[in-house]
Amino acid sequence: APMETPVGLQTLRLPMGADLTDPIPLVVSDLPLTLEATTENNSADKAQLLAVPSGLNGRIESDADVDYYAFEAKKGESLTFEIIARRQRSSLDSHLRVLNEKGQQLAVNDDARQGKRTHSDSWIENWTAPADGKYWLEVRDVHLRGGAAFPYFLTVQRSAPYFELYMDTDKTQVTPGGCGVI
Repeated sequence: APMETPVGLQTLRLPMGADLTDPIPLVVSDLPLTLEATTENNSADKAQLLAVPSGLNGRIESDADVDYYAFEAKKGESLTFEIIARRQRSSLDSHLRVLNEKGQQLAVNDDARQGKRTHSDSWIENWTAPADGKYWLEVRDVHLRGGAAFPYFLTVQRSAPYFELYMDTDKTQVTPGGCGVI
């Protein structure tokens, strides 16, 4: 993407020789980027180590594929994990879990809810590490599907305060010639 492209979800036409491509959905990030390792990462003992913060380009390669990533956290550290897939036209309906060293589930998310909107991407916000140590993220398709059409972008970052405002304007009742407050 061109350097002046703003961070976030974008749909861009990129140069291809003298022409431009059809619009391509992209995630533009200012996080340190990592690619999913080409070695197997289908179990916690083969998990790919991730730095905090980071953004990872991955894919659920085949049916029943599960990707594992390991990260270090200190007790009380608050982290946010997000999968961006379906919002950028991936076929992945993500399922995200945080596990401890014993394989016990500490957090899980299937469908994220932001404001009044729910979408098929996963988001675990403000997860707090219960102790110093190593933890694992497990990424899979909720229906255990996979293949070339199942890419995702995983963000791992320290939680930070933010504010978002959502307006539900589709229910404002206005009669012909009338007005309404939004």
